[in-house]
Amino acid sequence: MQRLILIMVMASVTFAAAQTQSTNPFLSEYDTPFGAPPFESITDEHFLPAFKEAVKQQKQEIDTIVNNPKPATFENTIEALEVSGALLTKVSNVFFNLMSADTNDNLQEIAKKVSPMLSAHEDDISLNVKLYERVKTVYRKKDTPGLTTEQSKLLEERYKSFVRGGADLDDKGKQQLRKINTELSL
Repeated sequence: MQRLILIMVMASVTFAAAQTQSTNPFLSEYDTPFGAPPFESITDEHFLPAFKEAVKQQKQEIDTIVNNPKPATFENTIEALEVSGALLTKVSNVFFNLMSADTNDNLQEIAKKVSPMLSAHEDDISLNVKLYERVKTVYRKKDTPGLTTEQSKLLEERYKSFVRGGADLDDKGKQQLRKINTELSL
């Protein structure tokens, strides 16, 4: 009997999570003028699942870049990295603007959960050895003709963000940086 009750509870939680996913405005295209967020449809409960899904999606996008068997190029590395995380940007823009303009206790509690998650996610990207190697490979060819001024600037900024984010640190330094970033996010 207890097993049956447990199964029923788990099924209802799974169903509720699926319902939230399917009705979460962040997880579909906005059907609004100028693609503005549908604030009337967004509730505080939409944020955490949207952040989790956004981080998951960007991790998959980063894995695709890292595991690309083709040699690193501006297009398959820098450009792909630049367009990764679109959902994360979408959710973050709304959440952090609401936190600044119209915060409440719920949003502040969500922020306490989201900040360490986003900090760890940023470290996972900045300290990803394989990703950094691809970025460095493209950066070493930065003077090769063919990149526009804008592409050169993006390449320069992306490379600097990895270096400043700790990509050149040894393993001990990376662990220490992760610890510091986690503490700062709390």
